[in-house]
Amino acid sequence: MLRNFKRLYLLGFLGVFFMVSGCAHTPLNLSYQPAQRPYKKHKIKIAVVKPAYTGSKIQQNIQQMFMLSAYGDSGEAPINISLYNKYINIYSLKLANAMIADLDKIVASKGMIPYKTFDIYDEVTYRDKKNVDLILAPEFDFGPIIKNHRTWIPMIWPLNHIYWDHGSIIMAGKIRLVFYEPMSKEKIVLKDVDISSLGLDTTIPYSSKSDAEDKIINFLNKMYPQLMGRVAKVIDPDEIAESMSDIEHLKQEKE
Repeated sequence: MLRNFKRLYLLGFLGVFFMVSGCAHTPLNLSYQPAQRPYKKHKIKIAVVKPAYTGSKIQQNIQQMFMLSAYGDSGEAPINISLYNKYINIYSLKLANAMIADLDKIVASKGMIPYKTFDIYDEVTYRDKKNVDLILAPEFDFGPIIKNHRTWIPMIWPLNHIYWDHGSIIMAGKIRLVFYEPMSKEKIVLKDVDISSLGLDTTIPYSSKSDAEDKIINFLNKMYPQLMGRVAKVIDPDEIAESMSDIEHLKQEKE
């Protein structure tokens, strides 16, 4: 009788476990359409480089998690390293790919001339540098800072114990827009947009590892169009046009 109870208990637990762990995640949907406004036309050619992910916020938090697991509270274990790796290797790349396409659209919507897009700055050839006025090479470091708590739950044999991961995520960081003079690589215009300025709730509770991933995706889906809208707002074509004399001067010096 007891053996049958244990068997049913184990089967029930495993059934729930696989049902929960097998749930599909919310898809990442990074969509943005710049506003079409009648901006004054500027004959300014701009090449756009794919935004580089620096990941400083996440890297700092990973180091803190390892330190806590080794020397601090035993309940603070680095169990969410896989989530960080997924963000660094998958989500940040999808963000960069979405942003380079949308930045090209924003340049055109501002009355300037999009030239070409490049994966990295070093791909811009000498001829391309001579043909453009500016190179926009952004970088971003926004991402999740995960504060995980592991609660151990004692079980009857054959399961000695299980654990429940829960905690909170803080989304933090910014995108930096840097417009370079192509030949000298001098910074002509620099703008920062911090995600904390978007008016979103950046502290997000979660009840499991799977829930944490869904919460990150949901936040990115909601944040992305607002972020790109703010990016479009801070890119001022008149300010860039006023810098053209400096750009020409730097080009002549380099040549």
